[in-house]
Amino acid sequence: MFKVTLVEDEGLAFFKSVKSDFITLSVKAMETLYKGGNQNRIYSLSKCFEGPAPRMDLNRMPYGLLDYSISFFACNRTQKLGMEEHYASWFETMFSQFVHKWLCVHKIK
Repeated sequence: MFKVTLVEDEGLAFFKSVKSDFITLSVKAMETLYKGGNQNRIYSLSKCFEGPAPRMDLNRMPYGLLDYSISFFACNRTQKLGMEEHYASWFETMFSQFVHKWLCVHKIK
């Protein structure tokens, strides 16, 4: 039913971009949050990106920060972990403005 809905609404190309374990993984994540006494942030995160005009601007820094953080914690190895363009620009700007404090906060030597 899930596959049929995705294909009918968005097409086969979109369906192929959805991982086969998406539902299982999402439900297990929500279960972990629930058992930990936390709110369902999976649902909240989905609301941030819903629709043609998402609540969170995909071209501004908060998205880049989330993108990097989620990618960091979701990957098995961080050697090839990239940084979204807007987050990298923000990071560079903050470093250039607050060099010493920025180095202390991030413990860069």
